[in-house]
Amino acid sequence: MTLVNSQDPEKTQPNFIGIFQKNGIVWGLIFLLNLIIDWIWIRLDLSPPAWDQAHRLTGALNYLNALQNMQLFSLKWWDDFWSLTSKDPPLTYIVTAPFLQLFGRGEAQATLVNILFIALLLFSVYQLGKHLFSPRVGLWAAAFCVVIPGLYRTRVDYLLDYPLTAIVLIGFYALTKWCDAQTLKKQWGWGLLFGVTLGANLLTKQNGVFFLFFPLLWIGIKILWRRRWGRLLQLLVSFIVAIALFYPWYQTNWIFFIGAYTGAFAQGAINEGDPPLDTLEAWTHYFFELPFVLTWVFLLVGVAGLILRGIRLVRSPQKEAFSRPFTLRIAHPLLWLGWYWVGSYFLCSALVNKDSRYVMPYYPVLAVSLAYGLVAFQNRLRWIPWTTWGLTLLLMILNLFPVGGENFAQWLSPNAQYYPYRGQLFPNEEIIAEMTTTTPYQKGNLGMLMDTPAINHNTMNYYGAVADFQVYAREVGKRQRHLDQDLRSLDWLIAQQNPTYPPDHPRFQIVQQLQQDPNFHVQQRWTLPDHSVIELYHKIPAPITLTPLTSPLDSLRLDEVIVPPIVPPGYPVPITYQWLGDWHSLKSGLVLVTWASVEDPTQQWLQDRAIGNGMLHPSPQWADQSFEVRETLAMLPPEELPPGEYSLSVAYLNPDTGEANPIPFPPVTITLDPTRPPLPAPALDFVTQLRHLARDLPEGREALDPIFDQIGQMNQYDPTQDYTRQAELTLAYRLTQNPQQLDWAYGLTLARALQEDAPGAIAALQKVVQLDPNNPYAHAYLAFVHLYRWQPKAAEQALTQAAALNPDLWEIQALQGVAAAMQGKLIKAWQVFSALQ
Repeated sequence: MTLVNSQDPEKTQPNFIGIFQKNGIVWGLIFLLNLIIDWIWIRLDLSPPAWDQAHRLTGALNYLNALQNMQLFSLKWWDDFWSLTSKDPPLTYIVTAPFLQLFGRGEAQATLVNILFIALLLFSVYQLGKHLFSPRVGLWAAAFCVVIPGLYRTRVDYLLDYPLTAIVLIGFYALTKWCDAQTLKKQWGWGLLFGVTLGANLLTKQNGVFFLFFPLLWIGIKILWRRRWGRLLQLLVSFIVAIALFYPWYQTNWIFFIGAYTGAFAQGAINEGDPPLDTLEAWTHYFFELPFVLTWVFLLVGVAGLILRGIRLVRSPQKEAFSRPFTLRIAHPLLWLGWYWVGSYFLCSALVNKDSRYVMPYYPVLAVSLAYGLVAFQNRLRWIPWTTWGLTLLLMILNLFPVGGENFAQWLSPNAQYYPYRGQLFPNEEIIAEMTTTTPYQKGNLGMLMDTPAINHNTMNYYGAVADFQVYAREVGKRQRHLDQDLRSLDWLIAQQNPTYPPDHPRFQIVQQLQQDPNFHVQQRWTLPDHSVIELYHKIPAPITLTPLTSPLDSLRLDEVIVPPIVPPGYPVPITYQWLGDWHSLKSGLVLVTWASVEDPTQQWLQDRAIGNGMLHPSPQWADQSFEVRETLAMLPPEELPPGEYSLSVAYLNPDTGEANPIPFPPVTITLDPTRPPLPAPALDFVTQLRHLARDLPEGREALDPIFDQIGQMNQYDPTQDYTRQAELTLAYRLTQNPQQLDWAYGLTLARALQEDAPGAIAALQKVVQLDPNNPYAHAYLAFVHLYRWQPKAAEQALTQAAALNPDLWEIQALQGVAAAMQGKLIKAWQVFSALQ
C-alpha cells in the first residue's frame, strides 16, 4: 500500500531531488562516502582479529579451500562442503571466498566482501523509504545508515551481523513490495524474490528470522481473514524456494548447531553478566541502547520530526489518504515499520544473551522511520536534516579516528568510540612461523593457555589457516580433570610468563606445571605491547620427527620397533616406530598394526592408524621426497588378554582402494605379564582411544557422558578430527576380515557418527543390532540416527524392538515421542511425553 499525500511538500521537489533520483548520483555518493571512510579505517588498523572475527575468517578460508577443490558431481564433496561449519550457516563464507582468491587471505581482503553488503543495504533502505514514503526519505535513511554507530562499528570488521542486516532488509523490502503489488506478475515476482532472500537469510545467521516473524504473522492472519488463497499460494511457494536454499546445510548440521547455538547463548549471557529474563532490565536493555546505536542527535531530531508530523496529522487529517485498499500489510507505513521493530525488539529481548549486534537488522528500519520524521522540517527549517546528518557524520569521524573531540563525541554519541589500533604489532605471524620452521613437514596444534583479544585460540587458528592450514590452535587448560592429559597430548603450548589467573584457576595451575615440566622447553619468547611476556613451549624430544632421506624410495617399510620386553595388560605401553618411505605413502596411507598371541592368534590387540597420527602436512612440494618418520606413542593391550608372548604383524591399507598389503617389518615380540608394574607412557593414539571408548557404548546413557567428554578432549588434540577417518577406514577393513567382532562394529558406528555420516552410521548400526540383538540400546542408537535423518518411520520400527527388550527405559520412551511427533502423531507424542518422569 502506498501512502498518497498530494499536499506533502516533500513529494513535490521538482528539480534536484528528481534529477538525483533518476541517475542515482546521490545514492552513489552516499555509497562512495561509506567505502572511503571504511577503507581508511581498515588500512590504519594494525590489530589482529579478535575472537569472533578470527573465527569467521577461518570459516571463509575453509570454504575457499573447499571451492578450490570443487567436485560438483560428488555427493561426498557436497556432504563435506556443508559440514565445514556446523554452528554458523555458510553463505557469508561462500561469498567471501572469491575475494580471498582474488586479493589475498588477509583480514582486510576478506572485509572487502562488505562492499557487496553495503551496496545491498543502502539500496534496500533507499527503496524501502522511497516505496513507503518518498525518494527523499529513502535517500536520507540511506545517508544515516552510513553514519550511525550501530552499523559503522560492525561494518569495518569481518562478522556475520552486517551481511545479515543487509539480507534481512532486502527481504523486508521484497515482502513489503509483495504485499502492495497489484498485478499477478508483480506479486509472483516479488514473492519469489522474498523466498530467495528468506533462504539467504537463514543461510547467513539463524536469528535473522526473528525480524521477519511478526510481519509474516500479520500477513498470514490477514490472508486467512480475507481468504486470499492466491496470495497464500504465493507465500507458500516463497517458503518452498527458501527451504530449497537452506535445507542442505540444516539437514546436515541441525543437531550440532542447535546444541552449539543454545550453549553459546547461555554461556555468553553468563560470561557477560546479562540480566535474567525475569527482570525489567532484560526487557528494557535494547531500548536504553538506542542513543548509543543511533546517536542522541539523530534520535532526538528524528523523534521531534515524527511528533511534528503527528501534530500536522491531527490538525489536518484530510491531507493523508490511502490507496490500494486490499494491501496485506498494516495500513500506515509508519505502523508497518513499527510492527517490524516492536516484534523484533520483543523476540530479541526474550533471548538471554544481549548484544547490540544481535538487533542490528532493525537499525535501518529505525533509520527509515526517523528519516520520515526529519523530512517533516520544511521551508525555513529545511536546514535541520542537513545539520543533523552533518553533525552525525562529524561524530562518526571523531569516534572512528583519533583526531580530537573525544568529550564532545562521547556526549552526543556515547560508547561509540572505535579507533584503529596503531601500536606495536602483535607476534601472531611470528609464532606461526616459529612452529612451521621447527616442524616444516607436520601440522602443528597449538594449545592456548591464554585468552586475550589479540592472542587467543580463534586468532591463532586463523593465522595458522593463512599459513596453508599448517597450524591449528585450540583452547585447553579449562578443566582441572584434563590438565595432565593436556600436557601429555599436546606438543606445542603457549602461555603468559606470569599468568593473570587466580591461583586456584586451572589455567594458572597448568602454566605452573608446564614451566616445571622437563618434557617441555621454551622455544621462543615475545614481549607484547602491554609489556607482558608470552612463551611458546615445545615438547622434547618431539613425539614425531621427520628426516628427509637422500635416496628416494618407492615403497613403505617399518625399519625399527622399540618396545619394552615385558609389560602388564590393561595399561598404556610406550612404543617407538621408525618408518621409511615415499611421501605419498607416508601421508596418505594407513597402517594395520596387530599384536597377536603366539599360542592363540585370535587373542590380539590393534594399533591401526595413520603414520604420524595423520599430522603430516600434505604439501605438494615434497611429493618427490622420501622420509624417515620416527614416532613415539603408546598402545593399550586389553586387560582381559591372557599372559604370554605376542608378536607383531604390519600391513599397509590403501584408503583409495581399500586393499591391504603386507610391508617389510622387523620381527618383534612382547610379553604380557599381569604381575609387572605399569611403565610411564605418552598419551595413547587417538584411534586406539576411540576403539576403547566404543566398547562402552552397549552400556547406554550412563556411558555416553564420559565417552563424549573424552571425545571432546580428543577433538581438541586432533584439530581436524582425522582420527575418526582413520578409525572408520581401518575398522571397516577389519570387519571384512572378522565380521563377528562386536566392539569393532561399535567402533565403526562411533567413527562414522562423529563424522556426521548418518547413512554410514545406520549401516554400521544395522550390523551392531545383528551382533547384539538383545541390547535395547543398540536399537535405540539406530532409531536416533534415523531420527537425525528425518526417517521417523524407520526409527519407530527400531524403537519397537528396543521397547520389547526394555520398555521402561526413559531414553526409548523419549525417542518414541519424538518419532511420533515427526510423523504428525501429535496426540500420541503428547501422551508419551506427559508420561515421562
